[in-house]
Amino acid sequence: ISPTRKKHAPDGVFHDHGLRGPSGSLWSRVKRPTRGVFLWVRLVIGNGPGYNEVLKKARMTMYQAYSDGGCKGNPGPGGWGCVVDDPTGVRRENKGGDPLTTNNKMELTGAIEALRLIPPGATVRLMTDSQYVIKGITEWLPGWKRKGWRSTTGPVKNKELWETLDAEVQKRSVQWEWVRGHTGHPENERCDELANEAIAELKREPEVGLGTNAVFEL
Repeated sequence: ISPTRKKHAPDGVFHDHGLRGPSGSLWSRVKRPTRGVFLWVRLVIGNGPGYNEVLKKARMTMYQAYSDGGCKGNPGPGGWGCVVDDPTGVRRENKGGDPLTTNNKMELTGAIEALRLIPPGATVRLMTDSQYVIKGITEWLPGWKRKGWRSTTGPVKNKELWETLDAEVQKRSVQWEWVRGHTGHPENERCDELANEAIAELKREPEVGLGTNAVFEL
């Protein structure tokens, strides 16, 4: 592998322009969340016939996590849900709610709680349908921290949740992936169901924010 040019941008994000594997595949503007198993597999063996097989084996060593959140009214009663599949085939689910919250807070909480189901040091692919979460953690966060938690429009909203999510990410190797919501993705739909269950339970006991934790064998 022969990197032709490296650059550490002011925001602390690693960029590698002109990084080529043996097959000549070009990886440009590689950002921190996309590094790890999949990047190095491709750099080592390129796009040859063995790539898919190695990728499959790599995924068997990873945690697959999914999260979602939302509320009825914004603000209003809200819920979050998450699903985590570990490399041994065990599935864990969790959900919770808040009597008065926002969509963005629930999306962030869902991602935080998904990571909390995964041991520190693990490699995880976390999928969410929230562009707010994906762009915040992969693009906006370094600038917010550098500017004292201020955005172009003022103080960053949900700062405490962003700090918590950042702390959980730092403990693990996380690959972020956006999925389109409400398109039949099984795990995304399950997270949505869990979030709605949490909201329904809140309506029965509005004074209590709830959380559950279930473990299943796949």
